[in-house]
Amino acid sequence: MLKRTPTSDALLQGGPLSYPYEGSKQLMHVFDDFDNKALIEDLLVGMWNDLPEKKSRKKNGEKNDPF
Repeated sequence: MLKRTPTSDALLQGGPLSYPYEGSKQLMHVFDDFDNKALIEDLLVGMWNDLPEKKSRKKNGEKNDPF
């Protein structure tokens, strides 16, 4: 199963969607075309670019001082 991003929605359009587990709120793409290397590469590169940057975490005692 793959996370839904703009890239995965575009490249896997019309493919099956499912929930990863019972009670899950997130609908994901079901992917099983492992022989299509070009599609896999396009998915990985596109999805990587779609995902947000990781937010940095403050260490204990650190203040949010911009200077």
